[in-house]
Amino acid sequence: MINYLKIIIVICALGFTKLNAQLPSPDLRCLSVAANGDVTLTWLIPPDPSNIFIQYNIWYSTNCCAGFQLLLPTISTYGQTTFIHTGAGANIGPRYYYMETVSNFNGNVVSIPVDTLSTIFLTLSNPGNGQTGNLAWNVVSTPLAPTSAGVYDVYNDNPNPWSYRMTTPNITTTDVVKVCNQFVNYYVQVGDAQGCASVSNTVGATFQDNTPPSTPVLDSVSVNPATNNATLGWEQGVESDIEGYIIYQYIGGFWVPIDTVYGQTNTYYENANSVADTKSEMYCIAAIDSCGKTSPLGNFQQTIYAIGQLDPCIRKVDLSWTNYVNWTSGVAGYNVWVSFNAGSLTLVGTTTPSQTTFTHTGIVNGTYCYIIQAFDGQGLTSSSNRFCITAAVSVAPVYTYIRSASVLSTTSIEIKAHVDPLADVTAYRFERADSPTGPFSPVATVPFNTTNSVSYIDGDVFPLRQSYYYRVVTIDICGQDAQTSATAKTIYLSGIANTDRTNTITWTNYEGFDGGVGSYDIYRAIDGGGFIPVGNVTFGNNTFTDDVDPYYTSNGRFSYYVVANEAIVNVYGFQETSNSNPGDVFQYSKFFVPNAFVPGGVNTIFMPQGAYWDKTYYRLTIFNRWGEKVFETEDYSVGWDGTYGGEVCQQGVFAYYIEYTESNGKVVELAGTVTLIGK
Repeated sequence: MINYLKIIIVICALGFTKLNAQLPSPDLRCLSVAANGDVTLTWLIPPDPSNIFIQYNIWYSTNCCAGFQLLLPTISTYGQTTFIHTGAGANIGPRYYYMETVSNFNGNVVSIPVDTLSTIFLTLSNPGNGQTGNLAWNVVSTPLAPTSAGVYDVYNDNPNPWSYRMTTPNITTTDVVKVCNQFVNYYVQVGDAQGCASVSNTVGATFQDNTPPSTPVLDSVSVNPATNNATLGWEQGVESDIEGYIIYQYIGGFWVPIDTVYGQTNTYYENANSVADTKSEMYCIAAIDSCGKTSPLGNFQQTIYAIGQLDPCIRKVDLSWTNYVNWTSGVAGYNVWVSFNAGSLTLVGTTTPSQTTFTHTGIVNGTYCYIIQAFDGQGLTSSSNRFCITAAVSVAPVYTYIRSASVLSTTSIEIKAHVDPLADVTAYRFERADSPTGPFSPVATVPFNTTNSVSYIDGDVFPLRQSYYYRVVTIDICGQDAQTSATAKTIYLSGIANTDRTNTITWTNYEGFDGGVGSYDIYRAIDGGGFIPVGNVTFGNNTFTDDVDPYYTSNGRFSYYVVANEAIVNVYGFQETSNSNPGDVFQYSKFFVPNAFVPGGVNTIFMPQGAYWDKTYYRLTIFNRWGEKVFETEDYSVGWDGTYGGEVCQQGVFAYYIEYTESNGKVVELAGTVTLIGK
């Protein structure tokens, strides 16, 4: 029995194999039209793994939908990717193309065409031979291939060679050509991802420029620092037929043409007859085209004229200049440049747009040359005339340094300063403040003495209360403050008595040594005696505890001061010290009173004993039970022996009353009883 189903499957399989074995058509990508109307076709070859290629057929027509003819000869080279169709006439109308592949698979098989492409046919209208050209063209295919750039580039030959004009996704556009009287050609093209381009025919028309050129944009008017001549810079004119630029200067109330710069790309001019070093000059420009038409005058701009005035006493130069006008974005500010003794320019300041003055301070003897530079926010600048000032000023001090600020007594502080003896100086002003930020008040003015040392003792102070801040101001021969020293701060010391018979003192750090503080020496005096050293601590330690138990028989008044020692030899070649204020510490006074005694016995005398009390005043009084005074003395070394009227009193309780002076000078009263015990 015949299996018809199997036969049908085999037949279908053979037909499917044949269909898939034949080569597809080439992928036609670009059509490029030559000036004579010839067309260059560019395509991608189909894959041929079985080597069955025979030929490519190219069909063309002048009609999009009919009348296609086979171009002969056919192409028998498999790897060929371009073909020139001579005599195509694509310069008089569009031409349409598609391609086939003939391959051998059990006989010759012709592929199905992929797509039909059209050459781009460009038309141009130029109404009245003016300066406007209207261009229109057809698409290569509808829709454009996925590999197409999708936009059209427009070129013309004004100026020669071909110049890019614009890119558009549309198939119409308008171009404005400003030439005097010239025939201008155009073509358009659209690129493809393969790297080729479909290029239209070339079409042209006569263009005439019937309007004057646009007004050129003046970038800036400046002054050449080497010549002090005015210079102009402007943007190149937009029209292609610009022949040059006319330079105008405002003279005597009128805009006068003073020169012409030829060449469209020449955008700089220097006026050799300028006097911009004596005044501000105004300029504007106009463009002139190949037809001799002149643009309207643009906005004027003017040079910056700058001057300066030296003040030799204050050692400053006051600068002023004319404002810069008519930048599109306005002036953003002014830079002040200076060179000293023919050195390089240095920026010394910047002002706001409305500020046309500047004070240059710190002037020394020499020659200063200045240039003021205006700038906008877009990178444009304009420089003023360059002018120079030779300065002959007083010699400023190189240094003014406080060597030390040291407490001399409870009411005075000595300030010693190291000063420059070569400076032009008349005096030194000593100033004092309660805080490092001031306000500082003058306390004395000391005349210049031709040496490098000056000092002053300030007697209007209270160093027992606080630290003081000092500085020294050097006054030059013009009566001006020439230099101010750094601040020096005195040491403030205070102390307290502890109940364990020790004293603790604290102090603030000294400030002002160039070499820093290395250590502090501690000195002590007892009851107004001489000071002796009792300790030393390194910088960073601001307390010291002194054991005064061995001195309990003293009056209890302990005085201290510290001395700050500069750590190293400073830059001026010396090391200094500074004393704090003297500070008193009054140790706690104590009295020990017996509660009984035995005349003629072991404890025969009633005598109170004290520690750390002032011996300058003392009184002991004894009363019997009836209030009768039986003994009194003001000598702390004398006690009551229990007698009254030359006889020993009877055993009993007696009242005592003691008055004594504590270490701090306060009079204290003690009252109590003591028992007299018979032997």
